[in-house]
Amino acid sequence: STESIKHSVRERARFKCENCNQFTKGQYAHIVPEADGGDYDYSNLLYLCWPCHINYEPASAKGDKKSARIVYMH
Repeated sequence: STESIKHSVRERARFKCENCNQFTKGQYAHIVPEADGGDYDYSNLLYLCWPCHINYEPASAKGDKKSARIVYMH
């Protein structure tokens, strides 16, 4: 279920942003956006703080920037 996937992602992150390592009430960011065929699963989600989510979310970029963000988030 979606909730169990979220729980697993939070546990993996230890309730810290997986980018900046700060404790956070995080958000779930897709590495490969759903619009590009990315699944809502453990291996395609990161637990990020709001500033990191805004800065690195691939869905908010286009073209080469999107590709670079996807590579960065892997």
